[in-house]
Amino acid sequence: MLLFMGNTSNIWTSSSFNCYRDLCAASSGDHGYCGTEDVNALLILLLEHSLDKGYLDANDKEQLVNSMLYFPRGNESEIITSDPFCLKIVAVCVLGRQNAAQVVHYILRSIDTESRNGIPEHSTFWLLECVSELLDSEDLKKSASYAVGILYDALKSDIKRQRVRYVLEAVHLLLIGGQSHDLSKAPKWEDALLTRSVLNFNHWDELHDLYINWLYDMQWDEEHLPAHVILPPTVSFLSKIMNGTAILPAERCHFVRIRPLLLDSTYAAYLNKFNGEIATVNITHVLKIETFIAVGLPIVDDCSLIDLVNLPLIYYDSLLLFYNQLRKYRCSTQELMRIAEFVSGMYKNAM
Repeated sequence: MLLFMGNTSNIWTSSSFNCYRDLCAASSGDHGYCGTEDVNALLILLLEHSLDKGYLDANDKEQLVNSMLYFPRGNESEIITSDPFCLKIVAVCVLGRQNAAQVVHYILRSIDTESRNGIPEHSTFWLLECVSELLDSEDLKKSASYAVGILYDALKSDIKRQRVRYVLEAVHLLLIGGQSHDLSKAPKWEDALLTRSVLNFNHWDELHDLYINWLYDMQWDEEHLPAHVILPPTVSFLSKIMNGTAILPAERCHFVRIRPLLLDSTYAAYLNKFNGEIATVNITHVLKIETFIAVGLPIVDDCSLIDLVNLPLIYYDSLLLFYNQLRKYRCSTQELMRIAEFVSGMYKNAM
């Protein structure tokens, strides 16, 4: 088959395709039947050549994707393979092809299934990143809507709440348009394509409430979940902050946490774009120091009622963020006295 790559004739038949598929399977996994880099490279080269020439029809590509995507268990499993060679074959097959959106559906289903029982493979997110970059705007909308629906169901479930984090990563990746999946770095917000109005999801306010309560229950887990990996704050949430009606600890702590991100003009522009016509809240007013103090001081008051030994980690983090952000501003004498009294009380309890 490889000898014919220089020819213009199509040597792909049903039997030659089955032979190629068997060779790919033999080159995967740890058994080492054909597991050399040279063989793998030749198989990928042959596939790329055949796709460029249009030798493989849609049915052949779908068969190859399915057999590689679920190697070695077969498609009766909902968990996709983590084998690097199989994933490369899948990536080559979906480059610019119409089945890319369907592959994203399979990947999201795999992330959801894997996270119920453990931690999804990093390669799964790598493939999601690769394939999502190929989606046109319509397929990106459908994929993100499906992912948001999975996240909503996961947040409403009381089972394995830790798995929400992995679904949230997938949602974050799709909402920002398939950019590099490096959680340690903030994405290019200005390059994000999707907005709230184009997604087929009608429970944003409820989803956001469930989300910030989940963050609060999970104590933020900052080591694995940076502050920029978030659901876009809703107009309803920001209105509560601005109007002083955000009375739940989860709401207050969440605002203290995301305020530095809101101060970034690029992110603020993205948020206005995402919320679109319903973006009736002026971010400038939300970010006023008076608003920040009105949200932060009740956290100080809450902490003063809790024994220092039993103070939840999220309150330590919230207080630290609150004080660090206050350093840039002048507070009133009364506000400084309340903070000083609390710090003094913490010091006495620690002695």
